[in-house]
Amino acid sequence: MRDYQDIEQLFRRHYRRMVMTATALLGNADEARDIVADLFADLLDSRVVLPPAPTERWLLVCIRNRCLNLLKHRAIERDAEILLPGDEKPLPVEAIERYIDEELTPQTRNVIKQRYYDGKRSADIAREMGISRTAVYKHIVQGIRKLRKHFNS
Repeated sequence: MRDYQDIEQLFRRHYRRMVMTATALLGNADEARDIVADLFADLLDSRVVLPPAPTERWLLVCIRNRCLNLLKHRAIERDAEILLPGDEKPLPVEAIERYIDEELTPQTRNVIKQRYYDGKRSADIAREMGISRTAVYKHIVQGIRKLRKHFNS
């Protein structure tokens, strides 16, 4: 366990700004407070590597990353809910993968696989494929629409 007083001093000095930053990113003050509390709990339990001289900027980057991870997780859950509504019996993953491999255009297939299988960001996919981010979004929408139409019929 780390020195409790040092962590407490960081908490007192930076808590308010960290919560404001997290609230701005998440749009929910309760979740923001939870994210900040979790970071400090991890600091106390030594689950986060603390730099020799932690700064407010370092703490804010930690909070930003945790918020972005939460938002990414939410997006994945929403996408899964769209493809597999809760009231229906889950589809076998093999059926979805087969449809992606056989029915989507090569470029849409590539974008869908990079985004959802590899977890790449749209900007990274666009850069690697030499297309615009807008084109990446269009391929994602097109792929999801086709999947939805095929598996909801």
